Amino acid sequence: MIRTYCFGIICFLLLLCSGCTVYEDVQILGISDYKIASLKDDKIQLNVALDVKNPNPYKIKIKKTSLDLFVNGSQVGEADMLNQIILKKKSSDSHQIALITDKSVLSKALISSIGALMGKKIDVGIKGKVKAKALGIGKKFDVDFSKKVGLADLNL
Repeated sequence: MIRTYCFGIICFLLLLCSGCTVYEDVQILGISDYKIASLKDDKIQLNVALDVKNPNPYKIKIKKTSLDLFVNGSQVGEADMLNQIILKKKSSDSHQIALITDKSVLSKALISSIGALMGKKIDVGIKGKVKAKALGIGKKFDVDFSKKVGLADLNL
């Protein structure tokens, strides 16, 4: 009898809470700024200002992760996010993301984009899965974003 009673309460609470947890996808609006922050040892730190919209009525934490880097459609390596991002509820903000990668990635990128050395813009992109957490529930979503940049745009 007590088990049935507890089971009924748990089911009622789950139904009650499931109606409250409506989720809308987070939107990446673009990149507003990017630059090579440091070249130390064998590592490069890239700072990117990512414009993100969170339409949800609760904050969302984006966990540290690794993303694949692409230049002109070819994968040149991986970059690790150095910091966690917290998206405020119902917000549209710019978030600074620090990515760190090996210098060999930059070498591959330059070799695969000789046109950049002649002043042409190249297509630089990031792809991967990002883990987010809100209200104690985790979800993974795809990130696939690219932008045309020139060497002068990197603020070296």
